[in-house]
Formats: sequence, C-alpha cells, structure tokens
Amino acid sequence: MEKMKSFILALVMFFTFSIGMNAQGYAIPYEQIGYVRLDNKSINSCYNLCYYTIQTNHIFVIEAYGDKVEFYDNVIVLCFDDGSISKLHQDEVTFDSYYNSLYKRYTDVTRWFYILDDETIDMLKSKKLVNMRIDFGDSSYKDISLVDRGDKIKMWFNRCYDKATQIIVKRSNELN
Repeated sequence: MEKMKSFILALVMFFTFSIGMNAQGYAIPYEQIGYVRLDNKSINSCYNLCYYTIQTNHIFVIEAYGDKVEFYDNVIVLCFDDGSISKLHQDEVTFDSYYNSLYKRYTDVTRWFYILDDETIDMLKSKKLVNMRIDFGDSSYKDISLVDRGDKIKMWFNRCYDKATQIIVKRSNELN
C-alpha cells in the first residue's frame, strides 16, 4: 500500500512538472519597453499606458490598477490634436493581482493589449494624443483625458518605438 501511494505521488509530480515545462515553452515572448502613468490619483483609479513588443508586433497596453474588468472585445479610441481618431481592437486581456506595500492590500490589475497598425503608429509619432477612451464590451466606457500630457506622451512613445524597433530587428536577425 505504501509503495502504491509513493508511485501515485511520483506520477502526479511528474505530470505537474511536465505541464509546467510545456506552459513555459508555449509562452509568447514579449518585452515591456516602458510605461507612462496617465494620472496621479490613488491606486484605485490609476491608469498606465505601456508599450510592449510581442514577436514582431508593436503593442499598446492600458493597465488599470484597482479594477478587474472581465469584458471582452474592448476597443480603445485614440483622439489626436488635429481631430484624427484611431480605433484599436483588443487583442488580449490579462488579469493580475499583487500585494501593494504602500496600501497594505492586494490590488487587481487589468491589462488590455492592442496591436498597433502602421497608420496609428504614424499618428502617435507625428501628432499629439489628447484623449483616450476605452469602450468596454458591456457598452460602458472610460474617458482618459491627456490634454496636458499629449506632448510628453508623444516624446515617450517615440523613445519606446525606437527601442522596440531595435529589439524587433535584432529578433528578426536571430530567426534568419
């Protein structure tokens, strides 16, 4: 009986290890280039704008601290100073929770991933971003005004884009 228990335990541990290794093997490699905080309010309502690369894609990520928003098909609307608008459709959403020592409690973080198309990248590089709106899948929305930070976000985006392009070129060369 004792041998049977140890055999079953060994079998369970083997499968757990195998699943863990497979999960690591299939993870999509991505790298966060940088982020800019969109407001200076409490952790409950903080939104960050992040910039990632995933494989050969440029990714725009909105991080919402204090919220766990489980709607899908969310759209982000980027409004520029000349009236141009770019709508990006959500590619992925992830949820995380971590212990914040400053607030002495766990905080939910929702991240919405949007792949940037060439047209949006050109607008972000050349125009001032003045407003962002997240249209959630349940017909609600969240407006994030950037009027006083538009030029800083443009400079931040250009730095991130240059660095991300270098990383993408390096990855492409490694694949060839």
